[in-house]
Amino acid sequence: IDLDGGWVMYAESNLLVVLDENATTGYSWTSAIEGSTLALYTEKTISAEEAYPAEDANRVGAEGSHLFSFKGMAAGDGTIALSYERSWEQTDDDKKIVLQVKTGQNGAIESVSVG
Repeated sequence: IDLDGGWVMYAESNLLVVLDENATTGYSWTSAIEGSTLALYTEKTISAEEAYPAEDANRVGAEGSHLFSFKGMAAGDGTIALSYERSWEQTDDDKKIVLQVKTGQNGAIESVSVG
C-alpha cells in the first residue's frame, strides 16, 4: 500500500510500515495501537547516511526513514495511529496516518486500509 511519503506491506501475521523522516530537524514518527489484536514488534530510525550513502546525506534536513514492524496476535480489528511531529510541540502541520487492520485466525493479517 502506498502512503504519502512511505508504504505498508503485510504477509501472514507480519506488517511493515516504512515512512520518510527528517529526524535531524526534530521531527519523528510515533505509533499507538488500539485493540489487542496487534503488537509493535520492532521500531528503527534509519538515518539519511544509512539510507542514502552519498556526500550530501549528512546535511541538516537530510531525509531518512522510520521503520515499524507489527505482529498480528489474535483475530479481530485493530487500529494503528502514526504521528509525525516534534516531541516538544504540536501544530496543525503534524502528519497523522491511521491504519485499520483486520486480523484472522492466529493473528494472520487479512486486510489493511488507510483512513
